[in-house]
Amino acid sequence: MKFVVLLMCVLGLAACQDEAKRAVVMAESPDGHQFAFVQVDEEGKTDVAINVAWPTDWARNAALNPMVPLVASEALLNGGTKQYSASEIMNGFDEKNARGLVYVTPDHARGELNFPKEHMAFVLDVASAALADPTYDPIWLERAQQGVLDQVANQNTETNSQMWTAARKAILAEDPLDRYLSLRVEAAPNQVTRQEALEWHRGVFTKAQAVVSVVGGLSEAEAGAAVDQLLAGLPEGRPNGSAVAGEMATAKVNFAPRRIFLHLPEAAKTTMGLLGRMPDTTQPGEEKDLLALHFFGRQDGVLTKAMRDELRASYVAQSGLVNYDRATRVFYIYSEVGAEKLGQAFDLAAQTYAQFRAQPDFTGFEAFQVKFGEDVGKNIAYFDIAARAMTEHMLDGRDPAGALSLDALFVDASTEAVALRLQNAFPAAEDLILVAAGPDASQWPGACVITEIAEAALCPVVHGS
Repeated sequence: MKFVVLLMCVLGLAACQDEAKRAVVMAESPDGHQFAFVQVDEEGKTDVAINVAWPTDWARNAALNPMVPLVASEALLNGGTKQYSASEIMNGFDEKNARGLVYVTPDHARGELNFPKEHMAFVLDVASAALADPTYDPIWLERAQQGVLDQVANQNTETNSQMWTAARKAILAEDPLDRYLSLRVEAAPNQVTRQEALEWHRGVFTKAQAVVSVVGGLSEAEAGAAVDQLLAGLPEGRPNGSAVAGEMATAKVNFAPRRIFLHLPEAAKTTMGLLGRMPDTTQPGEEKDLLALHFFGRQDGVLTKAMRDELRASYVAQSGLVNYDRATRVFYIYSEVGAEKLGQAFDLAAQTYAQFRAQPDFTGFEAFQVKFGEDVGKNIAYFDIAARAMTEHMLDGRDPAGALSLDALFVDASTEAVALRLQNAFPAAEDLILVAAGPDASQWPGACVITEIAEAALCPVVHGS
């Protein structure tokens, strides 16, 4: 997870850094709150990025409305405060070239602020008021919920999205995490109420639980004062029943190999995926995973050549990682294929992966690796990306100082280390879950054909698939 954020499109406000001038320190605010801090003392660079994470286990409680965190986080800042209307906040942030964002993952509520230092007073005044006492006006809650429902509806019409939802159902079955990650419009609860939003807010946002990183053109004393102001209106400790970092329940998962075909008669295309479990985010070696997967699935890599050039069955082929939560990382291979070659495509993808895992061909790897490291270095140069990576390190129990040298991990990884990682951390081809979706399953003999996503959890184990 800490590396995945570096591969996102960079939307930060700051310019690139001279890394030699930057260092991470653990600081303490006047009110006693510890935070990771990078002081950027460079000409013309006075922007500030603040990144905060609070643990939450709402997604793991089957009795709770899974839509509440999605809606309540969206409406927390966008819905205004008692001091500022929603339009005043929106216009004020736009005028000041500032950005504020609150969002949720299964394990954490996340807050991000990015702003020029000269506008710090306004941004912190708004953000601290929203965190301490959100208005949660029913009109804005309804707007936020409609936005979530529209997004879910769009995703649920895509063949590949429905396929991945079926894969999650097979892996998570009745675990509440599946309901949270695979929210579907037809199963969506009723309108999120203000009481539910406030209940979620009270159970998440406290001073003691906040994990904070600050990067920017300000002194340590100024950063400490900013952290205290941001958290000033929050309760000191955690309320009864709220989550504690490191104490949340682990999802019950089943990665036994299965062959699952989701029959979608109206689908315009056929999609296929191969999935397997990877070590969790606290374990070292994720940089080798990403190097291996992106090299394997690159545009001119062995996967693409096999699927598109050799079999001529694929329009797109790629591989990567996705995190269901911090404990459940999933490796995947994805392709869009012609339905008439689906069975052949699965066989070839599995064989290509098995060969790469056992005896990887590293021709061209050095140049790929250098470019990959350079891209990570460019991303981590942005204040907001650096702050996010520092927080991710702390959530994994690591020293946040490692966040500024992530590019070196990629550049320094040897082919021998990557090959060993493939053997020791990646599942064998015969242990993968195979899943497809489309209008015709006739060319994939032996598949468990389902018509409803819920049926995916009932598909039998197929050894040697």
